[in-house]
Amino acid sequence: MLVFDVRSLADAKPSGVHGVTRTWARGLAAAVPPGEFVAVANAAGAGAARARQALGSEVPLVVRRFPNKLLHASMRFLGAPHLEELVGAPRGAVVIASPHFLRVRPDTTLVLIVHDLSYFREPRFFSPWMRLWHRAVDFPRLIARADRIAVCSAHTKRDLMELFAVPAAKIGIVRPSVDPTLFVPPAAAARDAVRAKHGIPRDYAFVFSDGPRKNLAVALAGIAASHTNLAVVVAGPEDPAAVAAVARHAYRQAGVAGMSNRVHALGYCAEGERTALLSGARMLIYPSFYEGFGLPPLEAMALGVPVVAAHGSALGETIGDAAVLVDPQDAASVSCAVERVLAEPAATAARVVRGRERAAAFRPEKAVKDLLALVKDARHAPLRAAEPAAVVHYRHAHRN
Repeated sequence: MLVFDVRSLADAKPSGVHGVTRTWARGLAAAVPPGEFVAVANAAGAGAARARQALGSEVPLVVRRFPNKLLHASMRFLGAPHLEELVGAPRGAVVIASPHFLRVRPDTTLVLIVHDLSYFREPRFFSPWMRLWHRAVDFPRLIARADRIAVCSAHTKRDLMELFAVPAAKIGIVRPSVDPTLFVPPAAAARDAVRAKHGIPRDYAFVFSDGPRKNLAVALAGIAASHTNLAVVVAGPEDPAAVAAVARHAYRQAGVAGMSNRVHALGYCAEGERTALLSGARMLIYPSFYEGFGLPPLEAMALGVPVVAAHGSALGETIGDAAVLVDPQDAASVSCAVERVLAEPAATAARVVRGRERAAAFRPEKAVKDLLALVKDARHAPLRAAEPAAVVHYRHAHRN
Protein backbone atom coordinates (compact mmCIF):
# COMPACT_ATOMS: atom_id res chain seq x y z
CA MET A 1 0.00 0.00 0.00
CA LEU A 2 1.12 3.55 -0.77
CA VAL A 3 0.45 6.10 1.99
CA PHE A 4 0.71 9.80 1.12
CA ASP A 5 1.11 12.33 3.91
CA VAL A 6 -1.18 15.31 3.18
CA ARG A 7 -1.21 16.96 6.60
CA SER A 8 -0.36 20.32 4.99
CA LEU A 9 -3.77 20.37 3.30
CA ALA A 10 -5.41 21.12 6.65
CA ASP A 11 -3.59 24.44 6.99
CA ALA A 12 -5.79 27.52 7.21
CA LYS A 13 -3.57 29.49 4.82
CA PRO A 14 -2.37 27.18 2.04
CA SER A 15 1.12 27.71 0.61
CA GLY A 16 2.72 26.59 -2.62
CA VAL A 17 3.40 23.21 -1.05
CA HIS A 18 -0.38 22.86 -0.59
CA GLY A 19 -0.98 23.05 -4.34
CA VAL A 20 1.77 20.58 -5.17
CA THR A 21 0.54 18.14 -2.51
CA ARG A 22 -3.04 18.36 -3.76
CA THR A 23 -2.07 17.80 -7.40
CA TRP A 24 0.20 14.86 -6.62
CA ALA A 25 -2.36 13.23 -4.32
CA ARG A 26 -4.99 13.36 -7.05
CA GLY A 27 -2.55 12.04 -9.64
CA LEU A 28 -1.37 9.19 -7.44
CA ALA A 29 -4.94 8.19 -6.57
CA ALA A 30 -5.72 7.94 -10.29
CA ALA A 31 -2.52 6.04 -11.16
CA VAL A 32 -2.38 3.48 -8.34
CA PRO A 33 -4.77 0.48 -8.41
CA PRO A 34 -7.91 0.84 -6.26
CA GLY A 35 -7.33 -0.11 -2.65
CA GLU A 36 -3.55 0.41 -2.92
CA PHE A 37 -3.45 4.14 -2.18
CA VAL A 38 -4.56 6.29 0.73
CA ALA A 39 -3.84 9.86 1.80
CA VAL A 40 -3.57 10.68 5.50
CA ALA A 41 -4.12 13.93 7.40
CA ASN A 42 -4.45 14.82 11.05
CA ALA A 43 -6.92 17.57 11.86
CA ALA A 44 -10.25 18.29 13.43
CA GLY A 45 -13.13 20.60 12.55
CA ALA A 46 -12.30 23.15 9.87
CA GLY A 47 -8.87 21.64 9.23
CA ALA A 48 -10.36 18.25 8.41
CA ALA A 49 -12.91 19.90 6.13
CA ARG A 50 -10.16 21.79 4.29
CA ALA A 51 -8.22 18.59 3.65
CA ARG A 52 -11.31 16.80 2.35
CA GLN A 53 -12.30 19.74 0.17
CA ALA A 54 -8.80 20.00 -1.31
CA LEU A 55 -8.78 16.38 -2.46
CA GLY A 56 -12.40 15.83 -3.36
CA SER A 57 -14.28 12.57 -3.17
CA GLU A 58 -12.12 10.74 -5.70
CA VAL A 59 -9.06 10.55 -3.43
CA PRO A 60 -9.15 8.01 -0.54
CA LEU A 61 -8.42 10.01 2.59
CA VAL A 62 -8.14 9.07 6.26
CA VAL A 63 -8.29 11.97 8.70
CA ARG A 64 -7.20 11.37 12.28
CA ARG A 65 -8.03 13.80 15.04
CA PHE A 66 -5.13 13.65 17.48
CA PRO A 67 -4.11 16.96 19.05
CA ASN A 68 -1.23 18.06 16.82
CA LYS A 69 1.10 19.03 19.65
CA LEU A 70 0.62 15.66 21.30
CA LEU A 71 1.09 13.75 18.03
CA HIS A 72 4.22 15.72 17.14
CA ALA A 73 5.77 15.30 20.58
CA SER A 74 5.02 11.59 20.58
CA MET A 75 6.55 11.06 17.14
CA ARG A 76 9.58 13.17 17.99
CA PHE A 77 10.44 11.83 21.41
CA LEU A 78 8.74 8.42 21.68
CA GLY A 79 9.14 7.33 18.08
CA ALA A 80 5.44 6.50 17.73
CA PRO A 81 2.89 6.28 16.29
CA HIS A 82 4.16 5.34 12.87
CA LEU A 83 2.42 7.30 10.13
CA GLU A 84 1.33 4.21 8.22
CA GLU A 85 -0.30 2.84 11.36
CA LEU A 86 -2.70 5.80 11.35
CA VAL A 87 -4.36 4.30 8.27
CA GLY A 88 -3.94 0.62 9.16
CA ALA A 89 -1.47 -0.02 6.33
CA PRO A 90 0.06 -3.49 6.22
CA ARG A 91 3.72 -4.31 6.71
CA GLY A 92 5.94 -3.38 3.78
CA ALA A 93 3.99 -0.23 2.93
CA VAL A 94 5.39 2.80 1.11
CA VAL A 95 5.15 6.26 2.69
CA ILE A 96 5.59 9.47 0.69
CA ALA A 97 5.95 12.51 2.92
CA SER A 98 7.44 15.98 3.16
CA PRO A 99 9.68 16.87 6.14
CA HIS A 100 7.44 16.94 9.21
CA PHE A 101 7.19 15.23 12.57
CA LEU A 102 7.35 11.74 11.14
CA ARG A 103 8.03 8.16 12.15
CA VAL A 104 7.72 5.05 10.01
CA ARG A 105 8.34 1.35 10.65
CA PRO A 106 11.72 -0.20 9.78
CA ASP A 107 10.13 -2.30 7.03
CA THR A 108 8.41 0.71 5.45
CA THR A 109 9.82 2.26 2.30
CA LEU A 110 10.12 6.02 2.77
CA VAL A 111 10.25 8.52 -0.09
CA LEU A 112 10.88 11.99 1.30
CA ILE A 113 9.82 15.07 -0.69
CA VAL A 114 12.18 18.01 -0.23
CA HIS A 115 10.76 21.15 -1.83
CA ASP A 116 13.72 23.37 -0.97
CA LEU A 117 16.52 23.88 1.53
CA SER A 118 15.88 27.57 2.19
CA TYR A 119 16.10 27.14 5.95
CA PHE A 120 19.57 25.63 5.69
CA ARG A 121 20.80 28.04 3.02
CA GLU A 122 19.21 31.20 4.40
CA PRO A 123 18.24 30.73 8.09
CA ARG A 124 18.26 34.54 8.55
CA PHE A 125 14.94 34.69 6.74
CA PHE A 126 13.19 32.55 9.36
CA SER A 127 11.67 33.62 12.66
CA PRO A 128 12.96 32.10 15.92
CA TRP A 129 9.79 29.99 16.11
CA MET A 130 10.29 28.58 12.60
CA ARG A 131 13.96 27.87 13.36
CA LEU A 132 12.88 25.92 16.42
CA TRP A 133 10.29 24.01 14.34
CA HIS A 134 12.87 23.01 11.74
CA ARG A 135 15.27 21.79 14.40
CA ALA A 136 12.52 19.85 16.19
CA VAL A 137 11.48 18.07 12.98
CA ASP A 138 15.03 16.66 12.85
CA PHE A 139 15.57 16.96 9.13
CA PRO A 140 18.94 15.15 9.14
CA ARG A 141 17.33 12.04 10.64
CA LEU A 142 14.65 12.07 7.93
CA ILE A 143 17.28 12.47 5.21
CA ALA A 144 19.20 9.52 6.61
CA ARG A 145 16.10 7.33 7.03
CA ALA A 146 14.69 7.99 3.56
CA ASP A 147 15.14 5.29 0.95
CA ARG A 148 14.85 7.89 -1.82
CA ILE A 149 14.43 11.66 -1.85
CA ALA A 150 12.30 13.55 -4.37
CA VAL A 151 13.39 17.12 -5.08
CA CYS A 152 11.78 19.75 -7.29
CA SER A 153 14.86 20.93 -9.19
CA ALA A 154 18.47 20.17 -10.05
CA HIS A 155 19.37 23.16 -7.88
CA THR A 156 17.84 21.54 -4.79
CA LYS A 157 19.52 18.26 -5.67
CA ARG A 158 22.90 20.01 -5.67
CA ASP A 159 22.07 21.70 -2.35
CA LEU A 160 21.14 18.36 -0.80
CA MET A 161 24.34 16.73 -2.01
CA GLU A 162 26.49 19.63 -0.79
CA LEU A 163 24.90 20.25 2.61
CA PHE A 164 24.12 16.67 3.63
CA ALA A 165 26.46 14.56 1.48
CA VAL A 166 23.51 12.65 0.04
CA PRO A 167 24.60 10.45 -2.88
CA ALA A 168 23.20 11.47 -6.26
CA ALA A 169 21.68 8.02 -6.76
CA LYS A 170 19.40 8.58 -3.77
CA ILE A 171 17.84 11.75 -5.22
CA GLY A 172 15.27 11.96 -7.99
CA ILE A 173 13.96 15.15 -9.59
CA VAL A 174 10.17 15.36 -9.62
CA ARG A 175 9.16 18.77 -10.90
CA PRO A 176 5.88 20.30 -9.70
CA SER A 177 3.22 20.95 -12.28
CA VAL A 178 0.94 23.86 -12.98
CA ASP A 179 -2.75 23.46 -12.22
CA PRO A 180 -4.28 22.79 -15.69
CA THR A 181 -7.18 25.14 -14.94
CA LEU A 182 -4.76 28.11 -15.03
CA PHE A 183 -4.41 27.76 -18.80
CA VAL A 184 -7.97 29.11 -19.02
CA PRO A 185 -7.73 32.49 -17.23
CA PRO A 186 -10.70 33.81 -15.25
CA ALA A 187 -13.26 35.79 -17.27
CA ALA A 188 -12.75 39.54 -17.48
CA ALA A 189 -15.91 40.12 -15.45
CA ALA A 190 -14.55 37.97 -12.61
CA ARG A 191 -11.24 39.83 -12.64
CA ASP A 192 -12.99 43.20 -12.66
CA ALA A 193 -15.20 42.18 -9.74
CA VAL A 194 -12.18 41.29 -7.59
CA ARG A 195 -10.42 44.52 -8.57
CA ALA A 196 -13.47 46.56 -7.68
CA LYS A 197 -13.82 44.79 -4.36
CA HIS A 198 -10.31 45.91 -3.35
CA GLY A 199 -10.31 49.29 -5.12
CA ILE A 200 -7.49 48.33 -7.49
CA PRO A 201 -7.00 50.28 -10.76
CA ARG A 202 -6.72 48.53 -14.10
CA ASP A 203 -2.94 48.80 -14.55
CA TYR A 204 -0.95 47.13 -11.80
CA ALA A 205 1.95 44.81 -11.09
CA PHE A 206 1.50 41.77 -8.87
CA VAL A 207 3.94 40.95 -6.06
CA PHE A 208 3.91 37.99 -3.66
CA SER A 209 4.85 38.67 -0.06
CA ASP A 210 5.65 35.86 2.35
CA GLY A 211 8.48 37.00 4.59
CA PRO A 212 11.87 38.54 3.79
CA ARG A 213 12.96 35.73 1.45
CA LYS A 214 10.51 36.99 -1.20
CA ASN A 215 12.37 40.33 -1.23
CA LEU A 216 9.42 42.71 -1.09
CA ALA A 217 11.61 45.74 -0.33
CA VAL A 218 13.58 45.44 -3.59
CA ALA A 219 10.42 44.71 -5.59
CA LEU A 220 8.71 47.87 -4.33
CA ALA A 221 11.86 49.98 -4.57
CA GLY A 222 12.25 48.91 -8.18
CA ILE A 223 8.67 49.77 -9.08
CA ALA A 224 8.80 53.08 -7.21
CA ALA A 225 11.92 54.16 -9.11
CA SER A 226 10.58 53.07 -12.51
CA HIS A 227 9.14 55.63 -14.90
CA THR A 228 5.68 54.09 -14.90
CA ASN A 229 2.27 54.73 -13.41
CA LEU A 230 1.72 51.17 -12.29
CA ALA A 231 -0.15 50.42 -9.11
CA VAL A 232 1.03 47.41 -7.12
CA VAL A 233 -0.97 44.54 -5.64
CA VAL A 234 0.86 42.77 -2.82
CA ALA A 235 -0.71 39.46 -1.76
CA GLY A 236 0.49 36.93 0.78
CA PRO A 237 0.54 36.12 4.48
CA GLU A 238 2.63 39.15 5.41
CA ASP A 239 0.89 41.75 7.60
CA PRO A 240 -0.60 44.52 5.39
CA ALA A 241 0.59 47.14 7.89
CA ALA A 242 4.16 45.89 7.52
CA VAL A 243 3.82 45.93 3.72
CA ALA A 244 2.52 49.51 3.86
CA ALA A 245 5.54 50.54 5.92
CA VAL A 246 7.92 49.00 3.38
CA ALA A 247 6.03 50.77 0.60
CA ARG A 248 6.26 54.17 2.27
CA HIS A 249 10.00 53.76 2.69
CA ALA A 250 10.51 52.60 -0.91
CA TYR A 251 8.53 55.45 -2.45
CA ARG A 252 10.10 58.02 -0.14
CA GLN A 253 13.57 56.84 -1.15
CA ALA A 254 12.56 57.15 -4.81
CA GLY A 255 11.44 60.74 -4.23
CA VAL A 256 7.77 60.01 -4.82
CA ALA A 257 6.53 59.59 -1.26
CA GLY A 258 3.01 60.70 -2.15
CA MET A 259 2.59 57.74 -4.52
CA SER A 260 2.95 55.01 -1.91
CA ASN A 261 -0.85 54.81 -1.80
CA ARG A 262 -0.60 53.03 -5.15
CA VAL A 263 0.45 49.91 -3.23
CA HIS A 264 -2.52 47.75 -2.30
CA ALA A 265 -1.52 45.39 0.52
CA LEU A 266 -4.18 42.67 0.63
CA GLY A 267 -2.66 40.18 3.05
CA TYR A 268 -3.54 36.56 2.49
CA CYS A 269 -5.89 36.02 -0.49
CA ALA A 270 -8.03 32.99 -1.16
CA GLU A 271 -6.88 30.99 -4.17
CA GLY A 272 -9.66 32.17 -6.46
CA GLU A 273 -9.09 35.87 -5.73
CA ARG A 274 -5.34 35.50 -6.06
CA THR A 275 -5.68 33.84 -9.46
CA ALA A 276 -8.09 36.53 -10.66
CA LEU A 277 -5.74 39.32 -9.59
CA LEU A 278 -2.64 37.62 -10.98
CA SER A 279 -4.33 37.00 -14.33
CA GLY A 280 -5.20 40.70 -14.70
CA ALA A 281 -1.74 42.03 -13.82
CA ARG A 282 0.55 43.75 -16.31
CA MET A 283 3.36 41.64 -14.88
CA LEU A 284 4.46 39.51 -11.93
CA ILE A 285 7.52 40.80 -10.09
CA TYR A 286 9.28 38.01 -8.22
CA PRO A 287 12.83 38.93 -7.10
CA SER A 288 13.03 36.14 -4.51
CA PHE A 289 16.40 35.51 -2.88
CA TYR A 290 15.99 31.74 -2.84
CA GLU A 291 13.61 29.22 -4.40
CA GLY A 292 13.73 25.47 -4.58
CA PHE A 293 11.57 25.59 -7.70
CA GLY A 294 9.55 28.79 -8.17
CA LEU A 295 5.94 27.83 -8.85
CA PRO A 296 4.33 31.34 -8.79
CA PRO A 297 6.24 32.55 -11.88
CA LEU A 298 5.23 29.38 -13.70
CA GLU A 299 1.59 29.96 -12.69
CA ALA A 300 1.80 33.51 -14.03
CA MET A 301 3.17 32.17 -17.31
CA ALA A 302 0.28 29.72 -17.59
CA LEU A 303 -2.08 32.68 -17.19
CA GLY A 304 -0.28 34.62 -19.93
CA VAL A 305 1.21 37.20 -17.53
CA PRO A 306 4.73 38.61 -18.19
CA VAL A 307 7.26 37.73 -15.50
CA VAL A 308 10.16 39.62 -13.94
CA ALA A 309 12.12 37.29 -11.65
CA ALA A 310 15.46 36.89 -9.90
CA HIS A 311 18.17 35.00 -11.73
CA GLY A 312 19.39 33.08 -8.66
CA SER A 313 18.67 29.70 -7.05
CA ALA A 314 16.28 27.46 -9.03
CA LEU A 315 14.33 30.23 -10.74
CA GLY A 316 16.45 30.36 -13.88
CA GLU A 317 16.16 26.59 -14.22
CA THR A 318 12.37 26.76 -13.90
CA ILE A 319 11.49 29.72 -16.09
CA GLY A 320 14.28 29.61 -18.67
CA ASP A 321 14.17 32.35 -21.31
CA ALA A 322 10.49 33.14 -20.77
CA ALA A 323 11.04 35.95 -18.24
CA VAL A 324 13.13 39.06 -17.70
CA LEU A 325 15.72 38.09 -15.11
CA VAL A 326 17.03 40.58 -12.53
CA ASP A 327 19.59 40.89 -9.75
CA PRO A 328 17.62 40.40 -6.49
CA GLN A 329 20.09 42.65 -4.70
CA ASP A 330 19.60 45.58 -7.07
CA ALA A 331 16.40 47.67 -7.20
CA ALA A 332 17.68 49.46 -10.32
CA SER A 333 17.75 46.11 -12.09
CA VAL A 334 14.07 45.64 -11.23
CA SER A 335 13.25 49.18 -12.41
CA CYS A 336 14.86 48.56 -15.79
CA ALA A 337 13.02 45.25 -16.17
CA VAL A 338 9.63 46.82 -15.36
CA GLU A 339 10.20 49.55 -17.95
CA ARG A 340 11.41 47.00 -20.47
CA VAL A 341 8.28 44.85 -20.15
CA LEU A 342 6.06 47.88 -20.82
CA ALA A 343 8.22 49.54 -23.48
CA GLU A 344 8.86 46.46 -25.65
CA PRO A 345 5.43 44.94 -26.39
CA ALA A 346 6.66 42.62 -29.16
CA ALA A 347 9.43 41.12 -27.05
CA THR A 348 7.09 40.86 -24.08
CA ALA A 349 4.45 39.07 -26.17
CA ALA A 350 7.09 36.60 -27.40
CA ARG A 351 8.14 35.85 -23.83
CA VAL A 352 4.50 35.31 -22.86
CA VAL A 353 4.15 32.73 -25.64
CA ARG A 354 7.32 30.97 -24.52
CA GLY A 355 6.10 31.13 -20.95
CA ARG A 356 2.82 29.39 -21.70
CA GLU A 357 4.68 26.71 -23.63
CA ARG A 358 7.11 26.25 -20.77
CA ALA A 359 4.37 26.06 -18.14
CA ALA A 360 2.52 23.47 -20.24
CA ALA A 361 5.62 21.26 -20.20
CA PHE A 362 5.29 20.78 -16.43
CA ARG A 363 2.47 18.24 -16.61
CA PRO A 364 0.84 16.56 -13.57
CA GLU A 365 0.99 13.13 -15.19
CA LYS A 366 4.75 13.49 -15.77
CA ALA A 367 5.29 14.37 -12.09
CA VAL A 368 3.28 11.36 -10.94
CA LYS A 369 5.12 9.05 -13.33
CA ASP A 370 8.48 10.28 -12.03
CA LEU A 371 7.37 9.94 -8.42
CA LEU A 372 6.18 6.36 -8.92
CA ALA A 373 9.45 5.50 -10.67
CA LEU A 374 11.29 6.80 -7.60
CA VAL A 375 9.06 4.66 -5.37
CA LYS A 376 9.95 1.59 -7.46
CA ASP A 377 13.67 2.34 -7.12
CA ALA A 378 13.29 2.84 -3.37
CA ARG A 379 11.60 -0.51 -2.90
CA HIS A 380 14.07 -2.46 -5.03
CA ALA A 381 17.28 -0.77 -3.86
CA PRO A 382 16.82 1.25 -0.64
CA LEU A 383 19.59 3.71 0.15
CA ARG A 384 19.27 4.51 3.83
CA ALA A 385 22.23 6.23 5.47
CA ALA A 386 23.76 6.38 8.92
CA GLU A 387 22.33 9.37 10.76
CA PRO A 388 25.58 10.84 12.19
CA ALA A 389 27.00 11.70 8.75
CA ALA A 390 23.97 13.86 7.96
CA VAL A 391 24.11 15.64 11.32
CA VAL A 392 27.69 16.76 10.67
CA HIS A 393 26.66 18.46 7.45
CA TYR A 394 23.59 19.96 9.10
CA ARG A 395 25.77 21.74 11.64
CA HIS A 396 28.22 22.80 8.96
CA ALA A 397 25.38 24.39 6.98
CA HIS A 398 24.33 26.47 9.96
CA ARG A 399 27.82 27.69 10.70
CA ASN A 400 27.90 29.25 7.25
